[in-house]
Amino acid sequence: MFGLLAGTLNGAAFGRDVVDHTVDSKTPSNTGQAIVAVDIATFPDVQAFKQRVDEMWAVMKSSPTLPGVDEVRLPGERSAQLYRERVTHGVLLGAELRKVLDELADRLGIQRLR
Repeated sequence: MFGLLAGTLNGAAFGRDVVDHTVDSKTPSNTGQAIVAVDIATFPDVQAFKQRVDEMWAVMKSSPTLPGVDEVRLPGERSAQLYRERVTHGVLLGAELRKVLDELADRLGIQRLR
């Protein structure tokens, strides 16, 4: 639904036409945006809504996994996990990027990253 709103409704790319910048960094993306704001306070009983969301979360998390899959992950969990790891341990840099950054630091006469 959000893809339709952010893509086809405003003339942007949708589905298989969206450019994957991990594969193609040269083609313009034609990315569309859609912003939806919902004030849950306008609906009956916000606490009941939150409780139902928590219950649905628990149901989804307790779903059986597919073969070879360790856990059911829900939207936002992976990014939250990565954030915690990177705050604790820093951001890992690949050897190629590290080399470029070291050369840049040398050229600028500043300290290399530790």
